[in-house]
Amino acid sequence: MCGICGTLGFGSAELVRRMANRIAHRGPDGEGYLTDEPHGVYMANRRLAVLDPDAPDQPFWNDSRQIGVVYNGEIYNEPDLRAELQQHGRRYHTDTDTETIPHLFERDGIGAFGKLNGMFAFAIWDARKGEAWLVRDPIGIKPLFVWDGPRGLAFASEIKCFLEIPDFRATLDRRAMHQLLNVRFVPGEQTLFSGVRKLSPGHWLKWSASGGCTTKRYWELPEPEGDMTDTEAADGFYDRFEQAVERQLRSDVPLGVYLSGGIDSSLLVAALARRGVRPTTFCLGFGEPTDELHDARRVAQYFETDHHEETIAPNCLDEYARAVYHLEEPKVNGLQGFQLARAARRRFTVALSGLGGDELLCGYNVHTYLRKIAWLNRVMEGSGLSSVTANAAGKLLDFTGGLGGFRADNLKRIVEWGASAGDPTRLYAVLRNGWDFNERIGRWLYRADVWRDLKNTTRASFDPHMTGSSDLTERTLRCELQVKMVDDFLANSDRMSMAVGLEERVPFLDLDVVEFMARVPARVKFGGGILKRLVKEPRDGWLPASVLDKRKWGFTFDSVQQAKKDLLTVARRELTREAVGRLGVFRYEAVAALLNAKPHRSLRWHFFLLWMILGLHYWHRAFVEGSMPEETECRQQRVNNRSSVPAIC
Repeated sequence: MCGICGTLGFGSAELVRRMANRIAHRGPDGEGYLTDEPHGVYMANRRLAVLDPDAPDQPFWNDSRQIGVVYNGEIYNEPDLRAELQQHGRRYHTDTDTETIPHLFERDGIGAFGKLNGMFAFAIWDARKGEAWLVRDPIGIKPLFVWDGPRGLAFASEIKCFLEIPDFRATLDRRAMHQLLNVRFVPGEQTLFSGVRKLSPGHWLKWSASGGCTTKRYWELPEPEGDMTDTEAADGFYDRFEQAVERQLRSDVPLGVYLSGGIDSSLLVAALARRGVRPTTFCLGFGEPTDELHDARRVAQYFETDHHEETIAPNCLDEYARAVYHLEEPKVNGLQGFQLARAARRRFTVALSGLGGDELLCGYNVHTYLRKIAWLNRVMEGSGLSSVTANAAGKLLDFTGGLGGFRADNLKRIVEWGASAGDPTRLYAVLRNGWDFNERIGRWLYRADVWRDLKNTTRASFDPHMTGSSDLTERTLRCELQVKMVDDFLANSDRMSMAVGLEERVPFLDLDVVEFMARVPARVKFGGGILKRLVKEPRDGWLPASVLDKRKWGFTFDSVQQAKKDLLTVARRELTREAVGRLGVFRYEAVAALLNAKPHRSLRWHFFLLWMILGLHYWHRAFVEGSMPEETECRQQRVNNRSSVPAIC
């Protein structure tokens, strides 16, 4: 696991070295550089040594040293690819998976990308043709950002690398910000930084020294197979999942498992136990009612793991600015991941996580809510009545305005949700906290000049994924997998783990597992309205009934509880009239109303909004104003003893 960055068509060795230093936390064990000065190509890698720690630093080359790569990630089917390439005469000098990429690309060209099963983002320089290739894994587990500057193109694992480029200026993309405030993450290619985009999952970008860029998709999510039986689905899942867990055990450094006691993390431990592996497991508590320490302890005892747990009772805002710096956007569900990764890093360097299980197996309550209104959606969709109903609801909500104050907003959102029947994208977006279908909120929150440019933009990121199948659950599952999981949960996973030099692997998102589960129809995953139905049936040698029956908790802070702790205190200190004015986005009267609200269960949405506004303040201060949070010695540190734990940033 590593971090990469570079410039194409401009730059210098010194510039790319400074860019790489910005992400030293991702790779404290080494650094390497690829330079082709005549073409203006400069690439860098910061290394976290997981496989073959004594191997030389990147880049790695093919035998003729014409094709080089800087790489971030893990390729789980690399041993098979290596054996195949060696049979065809390719020579290897290390045990790292990186070395396979230039050999495979030399043989197969762009066909190589679709043969990789793993989490990765890499850059290839092909000196023979004067072409660079940027590639991101099919699922989107590893990030890759691109900036088109006036002199050329830059890429990086984290946007903060671009701050070293003299031509780059960090400015807020307000449309991306609006999406963030609606659904609590920035979906799709856009980012909070104007001019910076994500390379989409399953895509490659080709840059030519002679001029021009091309971006294309190389992988598609398979379509459901309507005739698949429950037994075929269950057998196929368990077989592939067990193989995926075994593939992802490859490591030359200590490896452990995040264990919450829920179904997904418990399945990880069960798969290991079936392979005769007694893993190290870890659970973190926050002194909150939703802590899962007891559940994790019970699973650990059942499988006899080497279990560790820790409870911290943080004032969660103490490190919010630092978390925002690493995430590069404010998130309400990122800070706890930062705390978890930091505590786990004291025990192991690689962590297996249950992330992705809910998306593949249909585990979220959003599906339950949508099922309740699915019949009405079928009647309304395509009838023309949905727009009439939505317009009527909008006028009603606008007419009632502030009646009932903040505490009545939950009721108003229920009205808005019901009025969205017949419009699947709107139904989904409202359930995922979207509010910009209600113009009253936008006019209340934003300055008038800002709101004029931001009307109704949230749905654009979800519309392409909410078409096709007539089954609303099917549409939602594919949307969750390709948008929210990628741009919210996987973004958190990468940034918060790599902030402390921890590699987080996600066996549920092994390519074989994802492709198979995409073919399983929604009626199998959610038959009878039972979430995770496919794994809720007891299966010999897997999970005890106590785990299958466990109530699901989200791994996140409760906004009302945090308002009672330190959210309001910190926000009142930071969000002064002057600070809000520097953001240039919000009406101060709206922010002041949130600051003066008294904590109450019905205000959960409002305090999440306040949390995001505070995070935007920290983002603006760090990236626009240039006042970075303290990064400690980790930023410049290179760990000489590769088995030691790096300083915690």
